[in-house]
Amino acid sequence: THLDEATETFRVLRDMAGGLVLAFQTTLVALLAYLPLRKAFDLLLTRVADLERSWLALREEEDLGS
Repeated sequence: THLDEATETFRVLRDMAGGLVLAFQTTLVALLAYLPLRKAFDLLLTRVADLERSWLALREEEDLGS
């Protein structure tokens, strides 16, 4: 009957909507986990670059002094 078909259609649509919500939540969780890790990684790279510049400057001073 038409009522059964409509009921089945709504069930399928409900399940699809549930899948979309789950996909959105998963993406949101992944982003919330990724962003702080990315910020920490960027900070670490900045510190390493600063340390390398300082080390190179010390080497240049040492080469000029001798």
